[in-house]
Order: sequence, then C-alpha cells, then structure tokens
Amino acid sequence: MTPTEAAPMTPAAPASYRANDAVINVNVPADAKIYVNDKVTSSTGNVRRFVSRDLEPGYTFEYEIRAEMRVDGRMVSEVKTVKLNSGETKNVEFNLDPTATPDAQVVGTPVETKVTLNVPKNASVVLAGNEMRTLGEQRVFSTDSLAAGETWKDYDIVVTILRNGTPVTKRKVIDLTGGDNQEITFDFSTDSVASL
Repeated sequence: MTPTEAAPMTPAAPASYRANDAVINVNVPADAKIYVNDKVTSSTGNVRRFVSRDLEPGYTFEYEIRAEMRVDGRMVSEVKTVKLNSGETKNVEFNLDPTATPDAQVVGTPVETKVTLNVPKNASVVLAGNEMRTLGEQRVFSTDSLAAGETWKDYDIVVTILRNGTPVTKRKVIDLTGGDNQEITFDFSTDSVASL
C-alpha cells in the first residue's frame, strides 16, 4: 500500500530514532539546497538526516528528494525518489556533477538580468531587502545569478523619498526571470496628502 500523502520529514539527530520512524541519510556537497517533496529544508553540511515519525507498519511512503547547487556558474539539479517503510533507513547520495548523465540536470547557464528603475533623483531604493547605494533618476541593476527561465518570485522593490521632511514610500513586488530586462517607473508626482 502507498498512502496518498507521504508523512512529513524533518531533520533529526541520530539518537532520536524510534521503532516506527523511517530515516533518510543524504550525502551531498555542503553548499547544496535540499528539497523534500518540493519543500526546502534548513539542514546544512555534507551529511543530512531526515526522519518521518511514527509511520504505520505495512505502508510504503514515497519521498522525492531534490538537491540543487551552482556549479561553475550553472544551476545543477538532481532528483531521487526514496520509498520507505517504518523502521527503515535509506542512504541517498547526490554528486551534482553537471557532466554526469542522466541524474544531474543543468538547469541553465546564467544570463544577464536587468531592472531599470526610474525614480526621483534623491530617492532611496531597497531591492529584496538590500539598500542600493547608487543615485540619480535612472538606476540600473543587473545580475548574472539567474539562469535563463529561472525565477526569483516576489522580488520586493521599495522606493522612499522625503516630502516636507516626511518619508513617502512606494513598493512594487515583481517576479524576476533570468534574461528579463524590465523598466519600472516610480512616480511620486501624483501623490497627494489628504487633509481633514
């Protein structure tokens, strides 16, 4: 039997296992991100352990484990499926070698991705939580951290100006995809302050 949903897996210390637990030991390059059933995990290091607690005996639970890492500037992804019963331990190894086939898949070569912001000359600009130091009415930010088609979801852009000593802020949230060349205008001239 296979349950419709796999029991959740969490990072675990080796001493915390019980009779009905199932354990997956993942050997992976230390810089890799690990996803279990499409959920990113917070564990780090070359050996990562995940446990499913109190699994019902007689059932098989299936987990999809994905490892991702940048290798020589390219995003490499590798996926493995693991089937477990209660009380079992399985070992999985990811090499993330872009020249290996068919396990490793090169997601793509980084491309230039550009965002041009039209803002008031003395505005402060914060991109994804980082304050930018450039000045002027047109500010161009570029990155080669994204491969073609790879997307940064909910990329937050905050622009603030001072009007009569009071900060006025505008925010836009965009999805930024590798290879994009977006131009965004923040117009503060139409703002009006309501009076009572």
